[in-house]
Amino acid sequence: FASLTVSGRSTAQAYGAIATASAPGSVDDVELSDVSLSGYRNPAIPPGRPSGTGLALKGATSGWKLADVSVEDFFLGVSAPTAATVAQLEIADSEINRNVVGLQVHSNASVDGIDVLDTNLDKNGNRGVYVEGALADARFDGLEITDSGDAESQVNDSLYGGRAFHLNVRSGGSANGDISLTN
Repeated sequence: FASLTVSGRSTAQAYGAIATASAPGSVDDVELSDVSLSGYRNPAIPPGRPSGTGLALKGATSGWKLADVSVEDFFLGVSAPTAATVAQLEIADSEINRNVVGLQVHSNASVDGIDVLDTNLDKNGNRGVYVEGALADARFDGLEITDSGDAESQVNDSLYGGRAFHLNVRSGGSANGDISLTN
């Protein structure tokens, strides 16, 4: 998909502006280039915080490539939610901004092979990057994380806390490894 704009209007985290199915089968080898995902700031939830998810990689996915993608104004920008198994995800030259959490791997999810390259994460309220699930063969290179990680900014919830980049890989045991953060 190229040169695409998607406006998400869901107020539930379970729904993504772009989402894969939880089951059955795997959704593989998808490329998004010059794609803009914009969310919804819910005025009913003070202080007008974002809701929904930009890109929800549910179930099994492999070989996804995001280049020059913008994901803004969601509760979760890019997410591997509960029970997701993600392999070979690449995010390059992209903007993940003004979400509550920019990039999230849920505690019961696993990601094996992720490259996040030359990507900006700006003004993601509680977390720029938050990984709780299993993480292996991960490379974060050329990230710019600014004004992210303010615990009080959008969700007054100690669960999220205020951290720009948080690796809390408590799931996966020996499957975790080969994680690099450079530049």
